[in-house]
Amino acid sequence: MTLIKVLDESRTYLIRKGDGEKWGDRDCHGTEHQITGIKVVSKNDYRDLEVGFDIKPRTPYYLLYATYRTADSFGYDEGNIVFIDLFKDINFALKIKEIIAQKGPDNKHGMESSNVKYHTEYNKEITFYKPWIGYFERLEELVVLPVLLEE
Repeated sequence: MTLIKVLDESRTYLIRKGDGEKWGDRDCHGTEHQITGIKVVSKNDYRDLEVGFDIKPRTPYYLLYATYRTADSFGYDEGNIVFIDLFKDINFALKIKEIIAQKGPDNKHGMESSNVKYHTEYNKEITFYKPWIGYFERLEELVVLPVLLEE
């Protein structure tokens, strides 16, 4: 397994200031992301992804990620990010993007299931948890982005 850190330069900003009341509105934030590449890391380092192939310099890979909004009764935060997987083949990445984008079957509570299964390029079954499934949560964007290894 190759361990990957996604190089993400993010900036969080205030969208709306809470009203300061004990049970009132809270501050609402947004986060912007600029993904600049990927880096191979050791098992003792922070990592975002594990892939079953070697990463080579000057070779494009395809990062699948999602941004989503979370909220509660008092406010919201947008621009949360989850890195889903890294692929060698763009067509395979686009296929997995379609699988994840599909509405899943309802669970016993009548809400969409938050888990989806798929097989990687190296035939490993993955169960991905969609953090944007919930009462207040919403998917903002599901993206396949070409990335290179930082040299």
